[in-house]
Amino acid sequence: MNTALSDQYPSYPKKIEYGYGLFASDDLPPNTVAYVLLCKKNEKWVWLLTFSNARYANHSCRPNCTLNDNQELVTLTNVQKGEELNFVYNGGSEDDEWDPIWTFKCECKNDNCQGMIDRYRRVDRRGNPVK
Repeated sequence: MNTALSDQYPSYPKKIEYGYGLFASDDLPPNTVAYVLLCKKNEKWVWLLTFSNARYANHSCRPNCTLNDNQELVTLTNVQKGEELNFVYNGGSEDDEWDPIWTFKCECKNDNCQGMIDRYRRVDRRGNPVK
């Protein structure tokens, strides 16, 4: 298993307005592996369940983290102690298959908020549209 800074500076879930969120327990600079996602995937690469606190990382249309190819939650910006860790849930190809059960109304309140998260969109790791 990969060792993340989360082992040294564990993030923690906390109750928020619409459920739970994952919050930094220390200041984290950009490009820090904040969490390693421990997950199982079926043959179609569909997420089934995560067994770590990383499951509390919420979606944001203007995220401060991204998922890398190793399924690690990596900071994109300076993240302050107590700040919520979040990433884009629906980044991908518009040709990718979206399961309607994943659809939800985004609550991030950012100026670039997508509203309904109901399909994959071509966005970069910071949530900006890619043409």
